[in-house]
Amino acid sequence: MKNVLRLLIIVFAISITSCSKSDEGNKNVLPGVYVKDSSTMGRYLVDEKGMSLYYFTKDIMGDSKCTEGCLDLWPIYYNANPVIGSGLNDEEFATITRADGSMQNTYKGWPLYYFVNDVEADDTNGDAVKGVWYIAKPDYGVMLADGQLVGDDGKNYMSDYKEGEGMTQFMVNMDGVTVYSWVVDRENENNFTKPDFSNDKVWPIADLNLMDMSLPSSIDMADFGEIDVYGKKQTTYKGWPLYYYGKDNGERGITKGVSFPSPGIWPIVNTTIADAVPPTPTEIAQAYYAGSLKPIIDTRCTTCHAGYHNQSNESDYSTFDHAMARAGGLYNQVNSGGMPKGGVKLSQAEIDIFKKFSDLVSDIN
Repeated sequence: MKNVLRLLIIVFAISITSCSKSDEGNKNVLPGVYVKDSSTMGRYLVDEKGMSLYYFTKDIMGDSKCTEGCLDLWPIYYNANPVIGSGLNDEEFATITRADGSMQNTYKGWPLYYFVNDVEADDTNGDAVKGVWYIAKPDYGVMLADGQLVGDDGKNYMSDYKEGEGMTQFMVNMDGVTVYSWVVDRENENNFTKPDFSNDKVWPIADLNLMDMSLPSSIDMADFGEIDVYGKKQTTYKGWPLYYYGKDNGERGITKGVSFPSPGIWPIVNTTIADAVPPTPTEIAQAYYAGSLKPIIDTRCTTCHAGYHNQSNESDYSTFDHAMARAGGLYNQVNSGGMPKGGVKLSQAEIDIFKKFSDLVSDIN
């Protein structure tokens, strides 16, 4: 009898110890989303079991485009009350109701999924699948989106900017806002923005701040750069300065800029875009004339001598060609104080603009 009692006590003690250890282990396993840091993949989102989570580029508008058979390969992630791990902001997580009535968690507006071929924790087999599925990272500076281009005119456009229906892949910032380039720009040369940024509301320069950010694995960080635009930073891609379109209103997936002022003048940006070409000396001078010199001529010169410097004679410099023909003489006149006649002498900064224009024209000749 004593042996039986002794055996029962031992079994009970083992049982208590086992349960205690199990309970202690479960305390470290909480339902939620956490950041995993790996040497190959960087920082990415996983669930409480360490299973990887993914974004779908076709979900740019914030709703899930993965339905029916798609869900067999890409099951949705949903937790009614997820515990949010360290380094993540609770407010950037939300829940959507899918078209089939089920619920799905989102992060920064992107619905979250699993990949069926990820069998174990730390598997990331779904990254870059078909160029539309990407590991969910908390610090993407740029994301890829796939959607129908719809211009400011309300018409649908294809990737060649002809009217029609079809999916086009394009770059957006992490908030889903579309970025554009301008066909008039040249390699690392912004030819649109005015020195006083008076037209920046129409096409704001895009500073994506990529120094400490991640990119989808199909995009090469080496293709990005940064230029200075009158004291502000602007991100470039393959040499093209990047912009937002003001009338997109900072909304996800909106592409109104593709038709303004006509289709293809302000293209969306994606990995197939050709490298920007270096500007010719003439193009550089033209851009400088339009952006820097012409405003001075219009406000300080032709207004003081109405009709004199904007007529077809040797004193005309209201157009680039005429100003180019007299570039050296213009600089000598303003530098000596000979112009504007009877008006307030130009500031040194304004005189320096005439000097730079003269130097640029010398490069052409």
